Amino acid sequence: MKKSSYTNIVQANNNSQSLHNLIVTKTKKEDYGLWIAAKNRSAEFEKNLSTNNRKIEIIEGYSTYPILELSKSLQTDLIEYEILNLVIFSSRNVSIAKQILENYNLFNIVKNKATLYVNSENVAKKAESIGWRNIKIIKKNFTKEFLDNIIKLP
Repeated sequence: MKKSSYTNIVQANNNSQSLHNLIVTKTKKEDYGLWIAAKNRSAEFEKNLSTNNRKIEIIEGYSTYPILELSKSLQTDLIEYEILNLVIFSSRNVSIAKQILENYNLFNIVKNKATLYVNSENVAKKAESIGWRNIKIIKKNFTKEFLDNIIKLP
């Protein structure tokens, strides 16, 4: 972005709370913010900024739609494997995963034996609130920490 002559660029730590904190600490009430985002996103971010007297305009630059289908072989694997490790990086995807599994009557089976790896406290809270059980937050060196957890499995 700097190569394209943008200034005052801030980078968050892969979650909306970090981005929110950066915006509130690095901007003034009079500043104007622009966010290019997906059409299907959480509305909490915009609401949280407005409570801190920050104005942000959201331009919907793209749209994402979930694919709500599971192959027969994946359905079988989800039932037959004793240990499942799921990696999900957003609150929206936590909800989509639950919806997909419920469509196949698999959510109760999967949630009881899966470890859900997420990358933030917000995603973990969302997962817990909708019924996921074994949730682990992995930050910083994600790949190493994730692999270390997998290696420890029986």
